[in-house]
Amino acid sequence: YMTKQLQKKFAAFIVSAMMFSATTQAQWAASGTNIYNTNTGKVGIGTSTTTVPSGILTVKGAGSVPAATWVAAGAPLFTGFGETAVGNADYILAMASTSNNGRPVFVGRRSRGTLAAPTVLANNDFIMSLLASGYDGAAFQNPSTIDFYVDGVPSAGNIPTRISFVTGSNSGNRAERLKIGNTGDISFNNTQLTLAKASGDLTLGAGNFYMGSGAKSIQFATPLVGGPSMMNMFPSGTQNSDRMFIAHSTSYPNWGLQYQDTLDKFNFLSGGIPVLTADLGAQRVGIFNSSPGARLDIAGSGTYDLTGSYADFRLGDASYNLKMGVANAGGGAGDAYVASSNRLYLGTANTLARSQTVAINPDGTVGIGGYLANAKLGVTGDAAFAVPNISATTTFVGNNDVRGIQSISKTADGYGYGIYSTGGYMGGYFLADAGAYAGFGYGVYGNAFGTGGVRIGVYGTASGGTTNWAGYFENKTYISELRVGGTAGATGYVAAINGKLIATEVRVQPQANWPDYVFGKDHTLLSLEELEASINANKHLPGIPSASEVKEGGIMLGEMQTKQMEKIEELTLYVIELGKQNKELKNEIEVLKTLVNSKK
Repeated sequence: YMTKQLQKKFAAFIVSAMMFSATTQAQWAASGTNIYNTNTGKVGIGTSTTTVPSGILTVKGAGSVPAATWVAAGAPLFTGFGETAVGNADYILAMASTSNNGRPVFVGRRSRGTLAAPTVLANNDFIMSLLASGYDGAAFQNPSTIDFYVDGVPSAGNIPTRISFVTGSNSGNRAERLKIGNTGDISFNNTQLTLAKASGDLTLGAGNFYMGSGAKSIQFATPLVGGPSMMNMFPSGTQNSDRMFIAHSTSYPNWGLQYQDTLDKFNFLSGGIPVLTADLGAQRVGIFNSSPGARLDIAGSGTYDLTGSYADFRLGDASYNLKMGVANAGGGAGDAYVASSNRLYLGTANTLARSQTVAINPDGTVGIGGYLANAKLGVTGDAAFAVPNISATTTFVGNNDVRGIQSISKTADGYGYGIYSTGGYMGGYFLADAGAYAGFGYGVYGNAFGTGGVRIGVYGTASGGTTNWAGYFENKTYISELRVGGTAGATGYVAAINGKLIATEVRVQPQANWPDYVFGKDHTLLSLEELEASINANKHLPGIPSASEVKEGGIMLGEMQTKQMEKIEELTLYVIELGKQNKELKNEIEVLKTLVNSKK
């Protein structure tokens, strides 16, 4: 509205303008203090005979003549045209004031009835609109408006209103995007997002998101009548000391996630019972235990002891304290479980067949291939496959003596086996693959040491067979397979001993004939004279190696024993022959004694 003073000034301006026009154009006529258009009943300001006023009052600034398309139809009450800049901008309509009461105000008034006899508006009646129209190259389109509606039932002294912001690409597809209601409620895109002034609720979608609903800071999903919502966030602890609650659904308000502010805990609820608790203050997690006493505390009772067939990992079972992948206690395939006997089974087919892959027993023993173990680690082979019970392979590459297996057993001096092995064919099999290494490669390396008693580097025994050998070396290539006391060999011999050898009995089985041939008729003995001559010449018995030969090449024990026996047997023949000669001499002496005595 305008003040009375401003209205008088504006009326005087109109009157003077019309009087000026009346002096230049014949179509204007005066009627008292009023001037009107005698041709069309329209008033034009800044127009000429070539510019027909398009509205009841048409005001045109400097510029070209407006095209007919600027006003498509009808006769607007006011039409303004502007093309060139006036001052700092292109103003169509401008008002200014320095008075609060006379401030510039654009007024759009509407009522029902007539102008002379207006009547009260009804709810949802249009009050006024601001239309934005743009030219698309062929015609003007009207894609957006700001509309003012009656928002409620008017009463004396009150017209509730709302403002609607409508956008689109033309008048046919434009739609309401933002609505500010009478109470201050705001709605975006037809209630996709609403903000209630009274409660502060921010609603997203069809009642699925709230902020500030009553005592709640955030609320998800439409609450049931008299029931809870799917998600509540509280500005402070107001309900079971909760700061936040997310329900499984509105139909199951006791299933979901709960955060207890005063206890600093997260609880996953099932029927109101915490099935999983994260104690942030204590840094502990509890399963079916809302007050965990360890980093992971799992306990079961009643229906929730995880005895069903749906768990891959189980603790607190009435029958098994731990289960991994066990379908059931009778015959389901599983990965691990702990029996009521406090025994841990790994890789079990079922609990009845006892075909566990690994069993950790309460006595501290471990069984592989069976739960019974007769040692700290007991390994039972597979009955269906001929695979090694234990296979140890080192993959280290480098110049280090890496151990495939290291065994240490020493409870006290004189006790303990480092390795105890029993085999149906071989008690132990050792192979040294030294490759191209130029040094020693030991198939078996034995060493025994200590400060007292007897130490045996390698010990062997055999019994119970038809033939028993304590030690056996299969090859006989005469390259000194066995060397004792040093690495130097004796070429052409199976064993080489550098040092003394003592035995209670030594048996030599020579390959040649034993010298009983000496007693044969074909054997010829040297005469004593010939024997003496040979000894004087050679300084040793005939057929016996000399001292220098023995020093250089040693003696062949079997051959020397044969030669010695030959000499012994020849010596026996010499003694027999000498005995015969001695008997003959005795007889001759007796004959001589008789002759001498007879002559006396």
